[in-house]
Amino acid sequence: MMHKSLFARKVASISLALLLATALVVSVDTNALAKESTEPVFNLSMLDTASDELDKDSGLELLRSEGDFALLKVNDEYAVASMNVEVPEMDEYALLEEGNLLFTVAFHDRVEIGWYEVSNRTTNYFIYRGDEIIGEVSGGSQFVDYKPDIRNSLEYRVETTSLIPESEWRDLLSEEDIELTLSGELNPPTRGHIWGLPTISIPDMGYRSAEDVYQQHVEAVAAATYTTVRWAAFIQDDYVYRDGWMSVGCPVLNMPSGANHTWFQGDNRSWNSTTSASATKYRVQKVVRKTWGTTASPQQLSNAVGPTKVYYSNTETSSKIYFAQATGTNTGTTMYQNNTTTAVGIQLKFNAKNPWCTVAVRPIEGTVDIGFSQSGYFNASGGIRVVPNHEYYIQWSNGSVKTVFRKTNAGFGCLNNLTSPLCGITTISNSGSGY
Repeated sequence: MMHKSLFARKVASISLALLLATALVVSVDTNALAKESTEPVFNLSMLDTASDELDKDSGLELLRSEGDFALLKVNDEYAVASMNVEVPEMDEYALLEEGNLLFTVAFHDRVEIGWYEVSNRTTNYFIYRGDEIIGEVSGGSQFVDYKPDIRNSLEYRVETTSLIPESEWRDLLSEEDIELTLSGELNPPTRGHIWGLPTISIPDMGYRSAEDVYQQHVEAVAAATYTTVRWAAFIQDDYVYRDGWMSVGCPVLNMPSGANHTWFQGDNRSWNSTTSASATKYRVQKVVRKTWGTTASPQQLSNAVGPTKVYYSNTETSSKIYFAQATGTNTGTTMYQNNTTTAVGIQLKFNAKNPWCTVAVRPIEGTVDIGFSQSGYFNASGGIRVVPNHEYYIQWSNGSVKTVFRKTNAGFGCLNNLTSPLCGITTISNSGSGY
């Protein structure tokens, strides 16, 4: 169990007093998103950072704590708090001077949630409970849900969008795309931010109910020994006809006589929600696993590119005949940051070209950053060119597979350098809980 002073130190470095005091909290009626200024009961300024102990005069008493979770008594109410500092610290867009914390505090009749602000924000913060939007915050970073589903596990999320700085465009855009963006012909790339805020509602005002919810959180974390992520790009079709620009951009030489029609073989499958490195049928795939309880770097279990096979036929409808195959490489990197015993940040990049194609054809490309912790939080952001299908999953050892994103092929024309600016880079963002 974490000692009281250690838990206080964990949040003592986070200066949220001014932020929470000025937060604009928005509630929802049955007809529209109605705004009202409501001061949450829980306030992290209740923690006395000077003495490194809890300021009992503030009305806050820490009863028990373990890892990211705490059982609290706040002004004679019992509550369970989940506080995560690792994920915000991995986010290069976080305005850390205004607080780097994700938290939920579950009371018997409400749930109070908080998040950190980001730079260059272009939209308000939108708050969801499950798939239902329940609020909007224009300034500040705290919200109160007065109508939670009592006795249930809840998944809150907060969404916003910000501009990607020009210094990072080269990781996402071609030189031509950058020129078009600077000239105003293309919109500047944006990055979505989504924070998952899982919690469990408390059924009544009693201490025993709050303690039971706290224990559920602690036991779930203790059971997680590792977490695995898998990103794969695949062609859903069984074959891709090589015609038009593709026959020019992807020449296949020395074809036999009668090879009037040619195809690239696809993967002939739909979505495959697994995090196993033994998954098959992909154009490019990365699988990375983080083992908890150690500072050892995550292990890359797979960084593979599937072979590209060429088939031909005399007529478009006659049987296809295998001709040859070639395998490219994925030059996209895998990087780790802020690797600790309980959290990690991973950046995965795809840059894998069809080995039969020339420089006139773009590769399968994208960059996705994901931060996650043993306690079950994850948040992902980045940008990809959506060709072909892309799928990304995350799984804790004691939980089910969670979908980070699935994107359907926007068309192989998006790999043509002449038309790719029309497709652009698709913003990726998602978050949630692993349990």
